[in-house]
Amino acid sequence: MAELRRLACQGGLTMALRQLLGMGVSFVGLIALARLIGPQTYGVFVSAFALHSFLVMFFQWGTDVFLVRRPEDPDAVHVAQALALALVLGGAGMGLAWPVGKAAEAWIGAPGIAQAVTTLFCGMPLQLAALVPSAVLQRRMAYRAVAVAEMAGQVALYGIAVAAAWAGWGLTAPLAGWWAQQMVMAALLFGQARLPFTLTWRRELLRELLGYGLGFSASLWIWHLRSLVNPLVVARLLGPEAAAGVAVAVRLVDGLSFMRIVLWRVALPALGRIQADRGRLARAVAEGTRLQVLAVGPLLVVFSAAAPWLVPLAFGRDWTPAAAVFPFLALASLVNTVFSLSSAALAVVGANAPVARFHALHVAILAAAALVLVPRFGLTGYGLAEAAALISYPALYRSATLRLGGLGLGAGVAWAAGFALALFAGSLGPLAWAGPAVVAVLPETRRTLATWWEQWRALRDG
Repeated sequence: MAELRRLACQGGLTMALRQLLGMGVSFVGLIALARLIGPQTYGVFVSAFALHSFLVMFFQWGTDVFLVRRPEDPDAVHVAQALALALVLGGAGMGLAWPVGKAAEAWIGAPGIAQAVTTLFCGMPLQLAALVPSAVLQRRMAYRAVAVAEMAGQVALYGIAVAAAWAGWGLTAPLAGWWAQQMVMAALLFGQARLPFTLTWRRELLRELLGYGLGFSASLWIWHLRSLVNPLVVARLLGPEAAAGVAVAVRLVDGLSFMRIVLWRVALPALGRIQADRGRLARAVAEGTRLQVLAVGPLLVVFSAAAPWLVPLAFGRDWTPAAAVFPFLALASLVNTVFSLSSAALAVVGANAPVARFHALHVAILAAAALVLVPRFGLTGYGLAEAAALISYPALYRSATLRLGGLGLGAGVAWAAGFALALFAGSLGPLAWAGPAVVAVLPETRRTLATWWEQWRALRDG
């Protein structure tokens, strides 16, 4: 427990500052880009990007996580093997660019998707190779170097994309920005990690890497199928403009949930180091969960209250649907925050099968509900489908408690429930704000905040 707290305070501060700065850059860049190219063009781009992101996750094969979560530090041979595999898998993914692009364009019925998919897929070897130095730096706890690379890449992305959109490049603008981001990040990550660009191909190392990667990646493959519901269901039934509204809402939720991402990344190597002690592992998960919920919940609640007037003001009236679906996506993110470290701990101890079963159940409910509700209720139907998929989380909790023991997630669940009410204050009325008020006065809330404050002071004074 103290280990996770120490690492979260040290490395997490750097990552949190990076995510906070990145959130500002992302919000400004997203607003400018969305206004300049409009919902139709942005919807085509995000539909192609969703397909690309899923295939990247598929061909990633858990290579980076394998390097991060090993009990022992990976040596140069492990790194060389991981890099060789990443390049081979990236080349295989690039070969799917044209057929996937043409199939997506035929299914969604929007011109330009094939071009966007092909452009994105061609960068897959570079993108996967850059994950290796990123993993090595995270293993070294060199979060500052990772943060600098990611921040520079984000600046390059929106700097190029917005300038190109201003010049009238249309769909080419976000594609050019994405390529700039990948090149900048790869150059900085390889430079900071100081890895020799050597490749090796050893059967025993490949077997070890693929053996872990298959179990871990299969679970993630299933989970990331949920990202295809927007382009394959929403875009097909309601058009690219509706898919753009969902995508913008997702980006806003992810940006506001930055502390969940920070702590997950910081916790993964820490959990790997204490995986043999299930008691410590369970306590670390419980404490990390409490911190995540307290860090994520208030931001989502405040933005949800402001979204009905803030989103049209910032993005334009054409983007109003993003505000309507935001509370549902924020609810999904909040519930995921409660259980994300439990899922990470199961992966660390090699219990990938129950995580994969949970992911399959979650995605199946989401897809089935979307197919039924989107034609009837439009974008609100997609939000209701996200809410329906939440009934899958008890399956994950049961698997985690069976393998890790009691996790002590009661406080996190109670806090999340309080924040969840306020997300829908626009529909439920002022009484919904009683939820966050109760969270604020709970003794456990004060104890948790006091513990982390003392830890920050100790690090600052030390």
